[in-house]
Amino acid sequence: MAHAYSLHFRNLINLGLVGMALYGMGCALEDAAVDPNLFDDPTLHGAGGEPNTGNTLLPGCLNDHGVQQTVRTLGAARLSSYLLDTLPSMPYMPAGDAAGTLAGCRREFLKVLVGCALPTGASVVDSNDPIVIGTGTVTRKYWGQIGLAPDWETRALTTEEKEFVTACVMARTNRFGEEIDILLDGDHPEIEPDSALQLTYPYVESTVWGNMFDSTVPLNPTHDPNHPTLQPFNAHVCKNYSDSTCPDAAFRVCDESDDCGFINHGPCSLMNCIPILGGSVSASCTAWPNRITIYLTDHATVCPIPIDPPIDP
Repeated sequence: MAHAYSLHFRNLINLGLVGMALYGMGCALEDAAVDPNLFDDPTLHGAGGEPNTGNTLLPGCLNDHGVQQTVRTLGAARLSSYLLDTLPSMPYMPAGDAAGTLAGCRREFLKVLVGCALPTGASVVDSNDPIVIGTGTVTRKYWGQIGLAPDWETRALTTEEKEFVTACVMARTNRFGEEIDILLDGDHPEIEPDSALQLTYPYVESTVWGNMFDSTVPLNPTHDPNHPTLQPFNAHVCKNYSDSTCPDAAFRVCDESDDCGFINHGPCSLMNCIPILGGSVSASCTAWPNRITIYLTDHATVCPIPIDPPIDP
């Protein structure tokens, strides 16, 4: 099935309400008094069931060399430890309390990565970044949602899974970190085209593909100023349209802005990535069959006329 996503910050609101309720009852939280199951809920961690997963990942976080070094390590083995479902130490990942341009990067990236890869109901624990409540802590979990690589919990990723997860993470990246409703379609059982959803998301924005896990670009994960910082992997995008009069397309803009670090191939129609637009699919696209197409919601009064019929990736 295809999936549609937006982020309404319900997780932040719920955290705040729970915190206020606890303090309002006069509870002094001690380490031993914190119920570890209190936050064992996908909606509280931002990557649970629809529609609580968004596309607010900033390109600076996606392209950070510490993040990408972590990605390469994670993809080469099972995602979490046996029984405890705990993520490895991830020494190059930005800290949960990082400041500056990487503020919030660790949590946002892991939320998107795990949400893309694991299915609904699955979760992993980041033991190096607990949630602090008063004087106690509770486990920070990241929840699956789409399920493009459901077996990652027990083994390393396959090439196909790496490419689908990469495309999904790219699709959920946008230049301004805006909250935008999107629909993901691809040649995968979990995101196969859904004609009913395409009626709600009639505007085909862009198609993305790549493989960040197997990139061989030299990385600078310690951010040593004496070493060059290159684009960490080849992230490809072609656009179907992006118009300044269409709010959603204007805010995402990774399909036409160099700021995201994506390799822009221009209009998808010229690449023949989608058979309905140009007959046979080009070699540029057949080399990357595990690509994802992004659809936007209906803004008929301000956006270009939608493509009819809806386009399958």
